[in-house]
Amino acid sequence: MQKGNIKKIITFAIIILSLFINQAYSQISFGIKAGLNFNSGLNQTYYIESLKTTPTRGFYNIFDEKNGYQFGVFSKINFGNIFLRPEIYFSKINSKYDLTYQWNIEGEIIDEFSENRINIPILVGIDVFRKRISFFGGPTFNFVSDVFFDEMGIPKPKLNLNVGSGNHGKQTAEMVEKLEEVFVQEEPDAIVVYGDTNSTLATAIAASKLHLPIVHIEAGLRSFNKKMPEEINRIMCDHASTLLFSPTATGINNLVNEGFVEDHSHPADMDHPRIYHCGDVMYDNSIFFSEISDNKSSIMQEISVEKDKYILATVHRNDNTDHKEKLTSIFNSFLKITK
Repeated sequence: MQKGNIKKIITFAIIILSLFINQAYSQISFGIKAGLNFNSGLNQTYYIESLKTTPTRGFYNIFDEKNGYQFGVFSKINFGNIFLRPEIYFSKINSKYDLTYQWNIEGEIIDEFSENRINIPILVGIDVFRKRISFFGGPTFNFVSDVFFDEMGIPKPKLNLNVGSGNHGKQTAEMVEKLEEVFVQEEPDAIVVYGDTNSTLATAIAASKLHLPIVHIEAGLRSFNKKMPEEINRIMCDHASTLLFSPTATGINNLVNEGFVEDHSHPADMDHPRIYHCGDVMYDNSIFFSEISDNKSSIMQEISVEKDKYILATVHRNDNTDHKEKLTSIFNSFLKITK
């Protein structure tokens, strides 16, 4: 949840209420709301031709069924037949996906997740038919709950830039502008960035323009495919950094091949950066939270999956998902691994 946004919305709702409370006090009513969320998802069937298996074709069925619940409070401010109805409520949606495939074998893969949101609709309506029927509508502001902060014990951020999704240029430019203001105000000794996201690039640009030392964690990694936006981000960030920490020996070799030297005899600065082979922080992170998950998570029991008898994979690169041959090959590989 973005604390800055939700505070603004709540403040706005309070202001709206206070503007009319004196003249409409007798016309204000309050209530609570609760109920179930019934959402019907999509039934989709994908036809995939196998390259090497027999039979040579099969079906990949996706069924999505959603349900959940909600509860909260609301107020209704009447102005004759017109009314204002601000609300705030918590909503939980449980989604279940049944992925069934038919190749050489028949099987079922089940996945589930829950989405928690805080919703703040600000509705305007009209009463008709002697106020027995009402119609209303308006914008709804919703925020994903702090599930990652809570479950992973991450401290709440001191500052939220409130930069949402958008085109690469617009998103990066907005972050650069806001980060520069923060750096000028805070006067940090150095800036630590991780990975290869747009926020990594934006931070590196803003910091380098202010001559602030940049410490890049996960430096030196390369896909050697500059059509990937992450490849551009990581290269540009590396070449603006003062201290570069690579998780692999291959990453160090990549940096050396791009002109970095392992000589640490000079004081480190942007023109004389230092590179270090430090190990993989993300791997350490995975081990740490895996142990916590073993003690707290019940997802294995909920979906009836036995330990060490399943494969967890993410397939999200458009270079893979947008090409039938590549995607089919990936699923063929999964099937071979299961045998």
